Amino acid sequence: MTIFSDNVAEERKAQKKKTGLNKYREGLRKQAIGDLYKTEAGRTFLWSLLEKTAAYGQTPFQGENTHLTSFNCGQQAVGQSLMAEMIEVSPVLFTEMMKEMTLERSNPNPNLNIDTAPEFDFGREPTAGVRSDSVKPEPVGDEPAFYS
Repeated sequence: MTIFSDNVAEERKAQKKKTGLNKYREGLRKQAIGDLYKTEAGRTFLWSLLEKTAAYGQTPFQGENTHLTSFNCGQQAVGQSLMAEMIEVSPVLFTEMMKEMTLERSNPNPNLNIDTAPEFDFGREPTAGVRSDSVKPEPVGDEPAFYS
């Protein structure tokens, strides 16, 4: 009987040590998120992670493709977990980041005045950096010649 209680006591000590380590790591994660909130580059990085993981606003379901749906659901779960941590660290900074990224998306270049921007001719072929005598790659093996 004493062997059992010794094992239980050791397990409880190990669990307390593990819990302390988990709390320490959680604190480091929160500190890292807080540090990333402080810079424009950090906020852009966090936002890009949320976009890549489809944390909100996108459905993960892909019709009959159950494997892709499962992958997307897992990816979205990671994004939502990150978003929850970000909101837990600072709901105000998260909201400010959302506003900042929404404004950036509506006007990607803050120095560009949309009213005075030059008109773009999207029907014209690009000429900058394109040589007229460009060498077209040769097909390799059984690869079809797309460039002919």
